[in-house]
Amino acid sequence: MGKALPARLTDRGRRSLKAAGEAARSVEVRMLAGLTEAERSDALRILRSMVRSLSDAGDGAPPGPGAHPVP
Repeated sequence: MGKALPARLTDRGRRSLKAAGEAARSVEVRMLAGLTEAERSDALRILRSMVRSLSDAGDGAPPGPGAHPVP
């Protein structure tokens, strides 16, 4: 794995990051608008499982069967 190096955003970079965050939040609100609270909870649980799978497969290989079954 490579070395971590410090980085700083420019003012323009901070503005771009803020705009990107606002755009992402807008999409999230639209995606979740038609879901019940239970459906939102299920979706979050599933997404977290997907993120864990990506983290576990840091070598690029797909995780094996049952790596993170969704309860």
